[in-house]
Amino acid sequence: MDAPREDLRAELAAARAQSAEYLDLAQRVRAELLSYRQRVERERADDHQAGRVETVEQILPILDDLDRALEHLPPDLAGHAWAKGVMLLGLRLQSTLAELGIERVGAVGDRFDPNLHEAIAHEPRPNVEPEHVAEVLRPGYRSGEKLIRPAQVIVARERKVIDTRV
Repeated sequence: MDAPREDLRAELAAARAQSAEYLDLAQRVRAELLSYRQRVERERADDHQAGRVETVEQILPILDDLDRALEHLPPDLAGHAWAKGVMLLGLRLQSTLAELGIERVGAVGDRFDPNLHEAIAHEPRPNVEPEHVAEVLRPGYRSGEKLIRPAQVIVARERKVIDTRV
C-alpha cells in the first residue's frame, strides 16, 4: 500500500513543480508585457513631441517675421485697429506655444548660457553685466529640456580701459 502513496506523492510534487514553473513563466510574461506597454507609451509620447517640435520649427520663422514687423511699426499706426489686431495675433501665437509647452528663451539680462544662446557678438555695454545677454537678435525656444533653437544674442563684455598716459 505504500507504493501507490509514494506514486501519488511523486505526482503531487511533479504537479507542484510544474505549477511553480508555469507561475514563474506567467509572472515573467506579465512583467515583459508591462515593460513593453511602458516602452510603447514612451515611444508614442516621444513621437508626439517630435511632431510638435517639427511643426513649431516651421512656424518660428513666421513668428520672427511678425515680431520684426511689430518692432518696426510706425508710431502713427500704433493706435490703429489693424495694428492692434496684428499685435493680438502675435500674443495669441505666443500663448498657444506656451499651452503646447513651448517656452521662449533668451532675454536681455540673462546670464549667457551656450546651451541656450548662440553668441553673435561680444560688445561692451555699460548697463549690462559682463557675460550677460545685452541684446536678443532672435529669440530661442525649447520644449521641456529639449532646445528647439538657440536664441541669437549679443553678449556684454567688460569695457577695456585704454591708458592714454604716455
